[in-house]
Amino acid sequence: MMQPLPQNRLLGALLRHCRTSDIQTDRVSFPVGHTVYAVGQAMSHVYFPTGGVLSVMVQLENGESAEALSVGNEGFIGLPVWLGQKSSIERVIQQAPGEVRRIPARIFCDLLEGNGEASRLLKRFTTYSLQAAYRAVVCNTHHTVRQRACRWILAMADRAGSGRLQLSHALLAHMLGVQRPTISDVAGRLKREGTIGYRRAVITMLDRGRLEQQACECYQALKGLYAQVVEPLL
Repeated sequence: MMQPLPQNRLLGALLRHCRTSDIQTDRVSFPVGHTVYAVGQAMSHVYFPTGGVLSVMVQLENGESAEALSVGNEGFIGLPVWLGQKSSIERVIQQAPGEVRRIPARIFCDLLEGNGEASRLLKRFTTYSLQAAYRAVVCNTHHTVRQRACRWILAMADRAGSGRLQLSHALLAHMLGVQRPTISDVAGRLKREGTIGYRRAVITMLDRGRLEQQACECYQALKGLYAQVVEPLL
């Protein structure tokens, strides 16, 4: 069984590059579904998940929405702050339970100013994040709900360091941009096949190998991209 991964890898590397651990941080834990940034809201902090997962959501005028990007302990939410944006142009929610470390935006930018190594790392993470968002568009268009659900469960498990996930059908449907009955059907089939267990909004991975076989190619592609672009600087 995988062990918990309590630290944020990107934050640890940034602090090493900045040769300091003495910065003002808060440890927060928002409820699942909590809005971390709303569109137009001032971005007073940047967020580094340690146990939780944050998602960037895109919402249409009719109220429908889907996830464009998710971030766990491999990265952070707040790139626009570093790029000079003061108010959010996107909605970010707490997608999975767990702790998040946050740093005031001004302190974060001051910490990085003039630090070539830290800036290089953030440029690499920006490249990875952009590719992940681009791939999400193609994935949502060309891959089945079953493939995307398997990919999503695997990515969540990697970030949580656990094969047991607190995840309702409604939340998974919201993330994938589909109707809840569609997710209930997919989850039911995976459960009957013995791939996952599902009880009271908790999914348990029973056969990771089968999940990987049924997940879309995006799961391995993004893992490989992170290993190629970001990990060498961690």
